[in-house]
Amino acid sequence: MPDVALPRLRLFADRWLCCVWEGTAEVGDQMTMETYLRLGHLVYSGVRGHPVSMVDMYLARAKVPRRIEFTVESFLLAPFLLQGTDLVAVVPERAAGHLRRTADVRFLEPPLLLPSITEMLWWNPRHTMDPAHAWLRGRIGEIAAELDQADPAGSADPSAG
Repeated sequence: MPDVALPRLRLFADRWLCCVWEGTAEVGDQMTMETYLRLGHLVYSGVRGHPVSMVDMYLARAKVPRRIEFTVESFLLAPFLLQGTDLVAVVPERAAGHLRRTADVRFLEPPLLLPSITEMLWWNPRHTMDPAHAWLRGRIGEIAAELDQADPAGSADPSAG
């Protein structure tokens, strides 16, 4: 079904940041490539042992030799699992504010250019003219537009907080 074009709506953009425990002595004010490759990595995947996030697929294709130590089902678990470790996780910037409130973590610019994130809403064409479906898509689009205009992390500085 790769040639099928489904109706879609762009919701919002995001980008990736490195997330580490605030107390790690292994990472300074910047995430260098040397440090990034030396640290153990915490990744998230819906399928055990198979990274499925866009950034993980990108890094695998780019043959970036990471040492994946833990795989979890959601990046929302990252701040809890990073506590007291020298691990690094790559998380969406829009989650940084929440993650910062839930655990003692900090955020750094990645040491390499990572693909941007564009969240999309896709639906089956048979629902395009359905009034209830159109209303729901419209509401999701309105909320996403507000998110798209908002400062994703609550601060322009990823190391803040």
